[in-house]
Amino acid sequence: MAASLGALYFAAQSPAGKPALVLEAPGGTWVYPLETGGVVRVPGALGDSVLEIRDGSVRFLDSPCENKICTAHSPLAHNGDWAACLPNRVFARIEGAGDGDFDATAY
Repeated sequence: MAASLGALYFAAQSPAGKPALVLEAPGGTWVYPLETGGVVRVPGALGDSVLEIRDGSVRFLDSPCENKICTAHSPLAHNGDWAACLPNRVFARIEGAGDGDFDATAY
């Protein structure tokens, strides 16, 4: 619960309109601005998943799952993009106040 509260605090401190990486795993939820860069280790059900934040995008580098399908996914960079390592129960998504993409249009 403390990790979730910390993530909410961090998200509230992020500049408005900037997309951020949201990571969900059995141990909690974490939020990282895409401008930070670096390698993130996320504890999952099977072990640590490793993600890389670079040049405004994020991707799975490694995970303890058997097939490693998550590492073949293209980098996430736009609001609504997501990828997951299902066996390790690690979910990554990009959230932010719009980056020019439209999900739907109503008339």
